[in-house]
Amino acid sequence: MNNLEQYYQILNLKKTASLTDIKQAYRQQARKYHPDRFVNEPEKQEEAQEKFKQINQAYEILKAYFSHDQKAVSQDIIAKKTTPEFYYNLGIQTAEKENYEESLDYFARAIKLNPEYLEALLYRKKVLEKLGFENRAKADARRILEIELSLRNISKNSPINSPWQSKIVLKGHFGAVNAILNYQDQYFVSAGNDKTIKIWNCKNFSLINTLKGHSGKINSIDISKNGKILASGSKDQTIKIWEVIKGNLLITLGGLFSGHSAQVLAVKFTHNHRYILSTSLDKTIKLWDIETRKEIYTIKDLLHPIFALILSPDGQTFVSVGAEKYLIIRNVKNGKIIKSIKVYSKILAIAYHPKQAILAVGCQDGTIQLFNLETKQKILDLKANFMGISSILFTVDGNYLISVDLDNIVIKWEVKTGKKIDYFQPKIKQILSLAISLNSKTLIIGTNNGQISIWNHNI
Repeated sequence: MNNLEQYYQILNLKKTASLTDIKQAYRQQARKYHPDRFVNEPEKQEEAQEKFKQINQAYEILKAYFSHDQKAVSQDIIAKKTTPEFYYNLGIQTAEKENYEESLDYFARAIKLNPEYLEALLYRKKVLEKLGFENRAKADARRILEIELSLRNISKNSPINSPWQSKIVLKGHFGAVNAILNYQDQYFVSAGNDKTIKIWNCKNFSLINTLKGHSGKINSIDISKNGKILASGSKDQTIKIWEVIKGNLLITLGGLFSGHSAQVLAVKFTHNHRYILSTSLDKTIKLWDIETRKEIYTIKDLLHPIFALILSPDGQTFVSVGAEKYLIIRNVKNGKIIKSIKVYSKILAIAYHPKQAILAVGCQDGTIQLFNLETKQKILDLKANFMGISSILFTVDGNYLISVDLDNIVIKWEVKTGKKIDYFQPKIKQILSLAISLNSKTLIIGTNNGQISIWNHNI
């Protein structure tokens, strides 16, 4: 495709179009995408502004092409008006039409003109991932990280001046530590690929107990509000309820002929710990009565498996997250959808504010988005990195948010202002799970090699 064809494409015209056709198409497109039509829809207005710029640029170039010497225009005027931003916008436009190979060409042109064009690198990385070009996507991810770190004026391999300091490393599991929870600084619980659950003393970090019983890796754990019982969901398709103090197995939900038909991905107690929610790779959500060991309801035929569940502070609703770019809020009692919220990137992690109807969402594009669940409005958009956000949690007082990205950079944010308070990049294996103390000064980090790393905030 030559340069002129791009401008005809923007105006939805063929190359045989006359100047009259061009003027008519310009008026139609300009009316359709004028930003003033989207005053009450900020996100659509932003998209319209970009489209409106493209339309105006295409019209000016094609009009000049018909009014001047064509050779001079094609080689001089077009060259002057073509910018990295123009190719970037064309890349987005063609990617949205699923013309992915063509979009990669546009992004490549934008990046050639501006090698540090982060937005173009990020969007190209998404397209490469979609097409299955993993190595090329990883190369873009490394380049994005290098640029991001250089903007922070730090080197990836240099120590970051941070108040967070390593205190102790626990070797508790063989294989990945998939989940960690802290209960009131009395004890914390870890679970992992080695099919075990371990209970630790929060004061001296000694091992209190090891719970065994699952025949598959443990994906999720939850502690009841009174701290007396513990739930675990496993690849073995079962949910087990344990007594924390003695470590006794109390109940097993599901099995060969009941419950989930694939591995359990998430478990969550209701506030009265009489019931428990569970999700599975079988694309269902279930609510169980722990006393009767029966299912209260099953939500079937979901489009994707739900990998995370989180309960609202009042215990009346829960939020479920899968591969789709939506937050789904449901009623705990009957599982019915109350509302849904569109998120413009794949969701990797979620956290509920402890005191307000605010949900934090960690996304694949490296952003953390905060939503008011009552108004469904996004109230804050934090740019952590260009690597996906793998874990997020609020401090107990709700004043701060801790995030971890896929490159192990840990950031502490002030929720009120969205300001980065401090950050560090621990030299440990990939972080998979995270918990924090009541005073927000101790981080408990689980990694993919079985280690549990304890970090203290010294200020």
